[in-house]
Amino acid sequence: MEIMSLRSIDLNLVPVLQALLREKSVSRAAETLALSQPAASAALKRLRHVFDDQLMIRVGSGMVLTPRGEALAAEVGASCANLETLFAKPEFDPETAVRRFVVAAPDQAAFHLGPVWLQVLARTAPHVSLRFVELGEHIVQQLIDRDVDFAMLPSFFVEDLPPAPLHYQLLFLDEAVAIFNNQHPLCSHETLTADHLVDWRMIGFHPGSNRIERKRRSDLLGRKELSVLADVAQMSLVPFLLLETDCYGIISRLMAERLTQVLPLTWRPVALSTEPVEIGLAWSQVQDADLAHRWFRNTVAKIGR
Repeated sequence: MEIMSLRSIDLNLVPVLQALLREKSVSRAAETLALSQPAASAALKRLRHVFDDQLMIRVGSGMVLTPRGEALAAEVGASCANLETLFAKPEFDPETAVRRFVVAAPDQAAFHLGPVWLQVLARTAPHVSLRFVELGEHIVQQLIDRDVDFAMLPSFFVEDLPPAPLHYQLLFLDEAVAIFNNQHPLCSHETLTADHLVDWRMIGFHPGSNRIERKRRSDLLGRKELSVLADVAQMSLVPFLLLETDCYGIISRLMAERLTQVLPLTWRPVALSTEPVEIGLAWSQVQDADLAHRWFRNTVAKIGR
């Protein structure tokens, strides 16, 4: 069978072909398609040329399909349905959608927003789930490659990036605070300075190769020398290591506010030279028009601040 190139075919003829073969009448096909009868007749003439077949012929007062017409009638309906599906506007219904979003986030950001996000998803999108992964050095490429859907990043990280096809949306502000056990002498101060902290040892979290944490460590307490008893890989571990020690930790204020409600710990603001950190959601422009992606972004924007 010789295959015709789509470039040589006027696709506007496809719905006309469907109507003609279904109605077996030029006038009724024209009425169905809101065409004039001369326009429908002209289309039939073109279709006969395309298929090199009469497609339907007059017998008595009606029209009868040729064998070629009958074969096409069995196929054209499915073809039209496929074309309609191809060009249909996509829809997203959170109540029925099945989707998993991969979110790269530092643990303090996931700690702050994760529970709220999960509550909203459970209520409004029961088949949508989240996977939180580590925020690594190659996060920009992971976003571009769509290995990660979203990354929760501080604005300074995005501003320092070379031009990249990313979008960014502010979610909340955070700042560094000191945290320690409820019996610690530092509890007597309303606000702490570097001079208050240098006499005590610190439980820190190691910045490793993560440039976000490298900046946090370099900004901490100006140029004061820090006495670090132990470093851990995640900020969320720091408070638990403080429970039985006279050390302090520097963690996210939002994390400290939550943990001091359930653990015998106290937090205090620290007089740092740095401004509060803007934390936002970054994603690839490739994902911008995806309806599920857009729904998630709009949802978290409403609850993020």
